[in-house]
Amino acid sequence: MKTAYGYLRVSTKGQVKKGGFERQKSAIQKFAEKSNLKIVNFYQDSVSGTSKDRQEYSRMLIDMLSNGVDTIIVENLTRLARDYEVQRHLLRHLVSKQITLISADTEQDITRAIQDDPMQKALVGIQSIFAELEKDLLVVRLKKGRKDAGHSPGRPPLYDKKFKKRIRRLKTKGHSYGHIARKLNKEGRLNTNGNPFSPQLVRMIAIKG
Repeated sequence: MKTAYGYLRVSTKGQVKKGGFERQKSAIQKFAEKSNLKIVNFYQDSVSGTSKDRQEYSRMLIDMLSNGVDTIIVENLTRLARDYEVQRHLLRHLVSKQITLISADTEQDITRAIQDDPMQKALVGIQSIFAELEKDLLVVRLKKGRKDAGHSPGRPPLYDKKFKKRIRRLKTKGHSYGHIARKLNKEGRLNTNGNPFSPQLVRMIAIKG
């Protein structure tokens, strides 16, 4: 079964009191069950009008870099953003990262519709430059996390016997490769290329030894 994230957002405090999150979550769950999708986590932002104020949205995208989930479901497109320009910015950003956004109420693959528009395709090419910048910034952030955690400068020998044994032990305990990659990244660990771990790399280390 394919996995996905649910994204919830309300733009006023009144919507929180009126059960806005619960309504959105219910709509997303119903669509997921109908479409044979498994919601593995929900992220919710409140009273957030711009693309820069969304802490949970940003955390969701960072998680996606390491766990293989590539689909987001929203109740409807206004839950992503009401402002048209903000919507366009966020959608182009998702397309550049090959992330699928689905609207539960219309059952439409929004990002596919964007890709089918020639003008939007050109804009996605520009957006990919910024996506690469974001990746570089994440690496810097992870390196800083290692330093703050007391790791010595330079790149430690990540793939020694102890490291491989730890990965196999976590896998034996039932953790997925995505979960293990996410755990290593949160610790500020980097692979031999100086980048965050991916589920595929963790699997390769565990198998090849």
